[in-house]
Amino acid sequence: MSAAGPDAAALRTLTTPARLTRFFAPRIIALIGASESSAWARNVYQGLALTGSTDGIRVVNPSGRSFFGIPAAASIGDLDDAPDLAYLFVGPDRVETALREAAAVGVRNAVVLAAGFSEAGEAGLERQRRLAALAVELDMTVLGPNSLGFVRPGVAAPYGSGIRGPLLKGSLGLVLQSGSLTSALMPFALGRGIGCSLLAAVGNEAVVSSMDVFEYLIDDEDTRAVGLFLETLREPHRFMELAFRALERGCPVIVLKAGRSDAGKRAATAHTGAIASDDAVVDAAFRQAGVIRVDSLEEFVTTAGLMATQTRWPDGRRMAVVTSSGGGSNLIADCASEQGFDLTAMSPATAAQLRAALPPFASVQNPLDVTGAWMSSAGASVTKPEDNALALMAADSEYDLVVHVMTALPQDEPADRGGVEARIAGLAELMRDAPVPAFTLSLVSLPLGEYPRELLARTGIHLLGGIELGIGAIAHGVRWHERREPLLAAGRATAMRRPLVANPPAPAQEGVWSEHDARIWLGGFGVPFVPVELVGSASDAAAAADRLGFPAVVKVCQPGLAHKSDVGGVVLRLQT
Repeated sequence: MSAAGPDAAALRTLTTPARLTRFFAPRIIALIGASESSAWARNVYQGLALTGSTDGIRVVNPSGRSFFGIPAAASIGDLDDAPDLAYLFVGPDRVETALREAAAVGVRNAVVLAAGFSEAGEAGLERQRRLAALAVELDMTVLGPNSLGFVRPGVAAPYGSGIRGPLLKGSLGLVLQSGSLTSALMPFALGRGIGCSLLAAVGNEAVVSSMDVFEYLIDDEDTRAVGLFLETLREPHRFMELAFRALERGCPVIVLKAGRSDAGKRAATAHTGAIASDDAVVDAAFRQAGVIRVDSLEEFVTTAGLMATQTRWPDGRRMAVVTSSGGGSNLIADCASEQGFDLTAMSPATAAQLRAALPPFASVQNPLDVTGAWMSSAGASVTKPEDNALALMAADSEYDLVVHVMTALPQDEPADRGGVEARIAGLAELMRDAPVPAFTLSLVSLPLGEYPRELLARTGIHLLGGIELGIGAIAHGVRWHERREPLLAAGRATAMRRPLVANPPAPAQEGVWSEHDARIWLGGFGVPFVPVELVGSASDAAAAADRLGFPAVVKVCQPGLAHKSDVGGVVLRLQT
């Protein structure tokens, strides 16, 4: 062991997927130092209550006071059964003692809530080194310090931030370097019917790191997509390796990375002691590994929720849109065009069928506004005009995907729910059987009530909330699908690094080299670069951009030209 703490190999033995499988499935949980006066302890109790696991709570407090009716033991050694997990509410100066006492009775898993470690200067950093060394000595898997814990719906939710239920079980795994974001993230996800397989707040990552949980989730059969909130990449090479493994499995990875600005980097350092990475390098690495990068919490949750549920992706960008709002049609057309979708015209046969079914004043075009004329018709119909139009446009060979804007559902269970539920069941069947992938969204991002949330979950419909968030999430998924096979074909070596050349030859030319020649020469020494292609025409450039993905940069490549921007030879942030 070095003065800097235990080596990575020693720590890795504590954080393997097998160890984390046991860590995230505790039956008996000891709350050490818990009291009803502590908001942290009350939150943990409420989280465990939401998963129905309060019978497994054991309380340790020298005061002997009961905790929500649970008698407290004076020490962990006084408990009748050995806990699977210890959650420490003690201050930083008492953490080491509490861990030793827990280990003495067979505890091998712990969550450390206390702050005052690597984010608190050199003294705190030294305290964190000692904590990591102690974990190796005790053979104990430790989440934290400065961690709120984890949420695993249906199993346990020892989490120090208030969680408003219910906890929806889903196929999205979430790893956060800032646990307090859950107070905003989880209610937003609940309101959109998005559940998770696991949410883990890693804190300062003294032992269990974000990459350890990432690896666990890639292997987890209940997880179909992984969302990461990162303030820094402490293990960049391992991240790239894991991201490629996820790509091979078909498990999309969505990242919200803080620290794009200098102010953001300073904030990240102050929060967990993280060293924020250069954002341009991070962005290039994400693209090279097939990672979806997002810019806001709302985009993070919306995109990750779709990626965890959608099983079909289009092989092109020709989009059909069906709605009953003229204004919505216009907004969707703008947003879809900005995201690179082609709102091509429908076939004459489809147009004829729609003209026969819609009012004569309806404009039969794409996007299609079926109008609200059906609302004045007498009688009831299981389907709505937009549902019938969806079936017609999805069957049109002119389209690769279809987007359906759903008429608002009742927030509360209606007295006569038969019509609503028959319509949603029919829509779900239509979407499943459609020749092309079908997506459903609402015009605005409003939270769903319990009744519509359960109805959509029961029928398997994932409703995207809001035009920009919804179309943006679809665009992220389409780009991920388009880039996956080329990245896999290029192989792991290309995604990870350039092969080394023992003695790269010196370039023949003198003076200012072309960027292409410089890249080849530096690549021989193992210097990694963002993906690039050398082309000789505008059409070749467009095709290369489609292969590499957007946004793209176009540069003049000419030996002797030192300042390309001075002659207009650089164009940035091309989206199409």
